[in-house]
Amino acid sequence: MPTLSPLEQARQRLDRAVARLEASVDHVAGGDRGVSDALEAVRVENAALKEAAATAAKRLDAAIDRLRTALDD
Repeated sequence: MPTLSPLEQARQRLDRAVARLEASVDHVAGGDRGVSDALEAVRVENAALKEAAATAAKRLDAAIDRLRTALDD
C-alpha cells in the first residue's frame, strides 16, 4: 500500500469525520421522529381515556340517580 501524502491523510480523516457527523445527525433526527411518534401515540391514548372517563361518569351519574329514586320511594 503506497504511503499517503499528508494532504491525502487529512482528506481521509475529514471524510471519516464528516461520515461520523452525518451518522450522528441521522441518529438524532431519527430520535426526534421516534419522540414525535411516541408523543402522538400518548395523545391518542389520552383522548381515548378522556372519552372512557366521560362515559363512565355519565353511567355513574345515571346509577346514582336510579339509587336516589329507589331510596326516595
